[in-house]
Amino acid sequence: MFRTASGIGEAARSCFRGLQSTGFDVVAIDLSARFDQVDMQFDEAISCDQRAECDTAVIFLNAPELEVALFEIRHAFRARFNKRPYLIGAWAWELNSFPKGWSDPAKLLSELWVPSNFVRNAFSEHLHLPIKVVPHYVESAGERLTRQPSDAKIHPFRCLIMADGRSSAERKNIEGGIHAFQRAFGNDSNCQLIVKTRNFSEYQATWKALSQYADRDSRIEFIDSSLPRSDVRELIASCNVLISLHRAEGFGLHLAEAMAIGIPVIATAWSGNLEFMNQENAYLVDYELIDVPSTDPVYGGNENAVWADPDLDLAAQYLKSIRRGDPEVLAKRTAAIESVQNTLNCRVYQSALAGSAAHQLS
Repeated sequence: MFRTASGIGEAARSCFRGLQSTGFDVVAIDLSARFDQVDMQFDEAISCDQRAECDTAVIFLNAPELEVALFEIRHAFRARFNKRPYLIGAWAWELNSFPKGWSDPAKLLSELWVPSNFVRNAFSEHLHLPIKVVPHYVESAGERLTRQPSDAKIHPFRCLIMADGRSSAERKNIEGGIHAFQRAFGNDSNCQLIVKTRNFSEYQATWKALSQYADRDSRIEFIDSSLPRSDVRELIASCNVLISLHRAEGFGLHLAEAMAIGIPVIATAWSGNLEFMNQENAYLVDYELIDVPSTDPVYGGNENAVWADPDLDLAAQYLKSIRRGDPEVLAKRTAAIESVQNTLNCRVYQSALAGSAAHQLS
């Protein structure tokens, strides 16, 4: 999904860039048009009807799309040495329970990559194939931000929430982030909340409910569109803090991207984001586990599924602390940059593929 501005699309693009940077001969085969999800450009990608000589494929599509994907790329994918290509599935999932119907598609794979131990724990008892934790590669900006939170005295203190409508508004818990913002800053006109979304226009009832917050509070601005990657990075960099009071995350790539450029992140202390977040590099919010509502259109109906209900008052306290420029803010910003550079680098893919090659040879 190289031309799709979704999390799994960005994960594929990051993997492509990471493998290229370590010297792999890598080809990007795009299936965005097949799934009617073209909303950006990616010039390096080829179409399914172009031939590519490969012996290993990393497929960034989940189980429901896997058979269609393999059918589509049959012309593009010509394996060397006349052998069956080694198929690696790179799957995204956000709950602690295994998704229904994913076992059979997994049988088509040689191995599975998941972005966090949280996801592996959800899958490990249900799948009989090698499962590797391969965190996403996050490009470093190579610079530290010099603007401090105290600059809010001159510029509006800008908070940011990001979410994709196709990923469940309830899971992303946009309303929780809005409430935390309002609890922290009351009617302070020198604060601003930007809610960057995409695809929410497809869910009219949800979109109407969320839009009412902006109607009642002029400090809240919604941007519902797909933006080029460079524009997303600029948006993140223009804000003082990124808020994610999510109920569950498989990884949380946008959180890591903010940390990579030193933007403080407030996030729920549960699920896949703990693969790279801790108390030293982020503001982690306590929570209680609750059942996933059976009515949720994306995640409802998964047996024994729970997710987090974060503490909005604590999140509001963190927002106030960042606004004041308390001593730990700079320390967390510095730790965030260093931790992302040290752990979410392109070597994660290199190591994973080296292990896959050894498995094939054996």
